[in-house]
Amino acid sequence: MWEFEFSPAAQEPSLIDVDVHGIPAFGSDPAHDHHDLRFLLIAKPGQRIQVSDESHDVAWFDLDRIEEVIDEESLMRLAQKSRAVLMTGPR
Repeated sequence: MWEFEFSPAAQEPSLIDVDVHGIPAFGSDPAHDHHDLRFLLIAKPGQRIQVSDESHDVAWFDLDRIEEVIDEESLMRLAQKSRAVLMTGPR
């Protein structure tokens, strides 16, 4: 089981980003918008990666290396917001 804690800057869960993106029709499911509600959690030391049916390319990395690892606009936005929360606290 994974163990996480909220950012030291947050006393309770704080939504830091909402990503809305289109999902194409598939089988009997029509095309629709999908909403990712994103929270900042800090993994406790020693946590191991768990791959799921939805997440195949999972890795831990330092936030300072995000530009080396990610090039997706919505994840870069999430990283910028995460840095802001870690530096100044939730908005």
